[in-house]
Amino acid sequence: MYLITGATGTIGQELVPRLLKQGESIRLFTRSHTKAQHWQSKAEISIGDFEDLDSLKRALDGVKAVFLLTRGDEVGNHHIENFLQAADQQRVVFLSNLGAGLPSNPLSQGHLKREQMLIDRGMPLTILRPGSFMSNCLRWKAGIQQSKTVIHPNADGRSAPIAPGDIAEVALRTLTTADWVGQILELTGPESMTTAEQVKILAQLLNQPLTCQETEIETSIENMIRRGMPHDFAQAMGQVIAGVRRGEADKVTETVKQITGRPAQHFSDWARERANVWLSA
Repeated sequence: MYLITGATGTIGQELVPRLLKQGESIRLFTRSHTKAQHWQSKAEISIGDFEDLDSLKRALDGVKAVFLLTRGDEVGNHHIENFLQAADQQRVVFLSNLGAGLPSNPLSQGHLKREQMLIDRGMPLTILRPGSFMSNCLRWKAGIQQSKTVIHPNADGRSAPIAPGDIAEVALRTLTTADWVGQILELTGPESMTTAEQVKILAQLLNQPLTCQETEIETSIENMIRRGMPHDFAQAMGQVIAGVRRGEADKVTETVKQITGRPAQHFSDWARERANVWLSA
């Protein structure tokens, strides 16, 4: 039995079908039965919350390995503490962040702290550090449809975005075997790109004259706070943006190919498969 946390999230939605296709027995730990009910005939659903220690213990009962995903803030630290209280010595695949390898800001330091909490416990552990998700660009839909413009604080900052499906493929292999226990796996897409270059690819795919407009970091912070993000978290996000502009995210790894046996998916191919998303009403 494998326990999947974050089953209804970006990676979980890709990982669960892969596990089911492989014939694995899985339990989904979720706060909302409604979000996971389409899997209830194929997977066990365990309703609970990281704040509820008893629900964690029930979810972990009889489990041999866990795909672990928590929040990326101080609350996430508390969730790891509770998880460690509830867990025995189950094998863990923890979804962290590429920034943990360059802890130059509070968010990156938080990722590194959560990794260390798990390492210190001595559990059989594999840490996955993905970079930015290709799926983040789905948020550009409104701007593309309304003004043919993508407004972004990192028009020229370089990174190597990765397809969520590639992260899920690595998670599948590291979860169902113990071959990568004790390793930290940094996951990126196959090419370093700017946001402007991604927008150019979308313009070609959608056959639309799209432009990319860079905003000031302070403006981005203000917008995040206006949308309800806590002030401290928004400020930390501003430091992440500044780091990307300095080139801290400009890194390409071959880990996906090493683990799965095939290269990571290119952004152009990933976007082509989803072109209708930006065009649909």
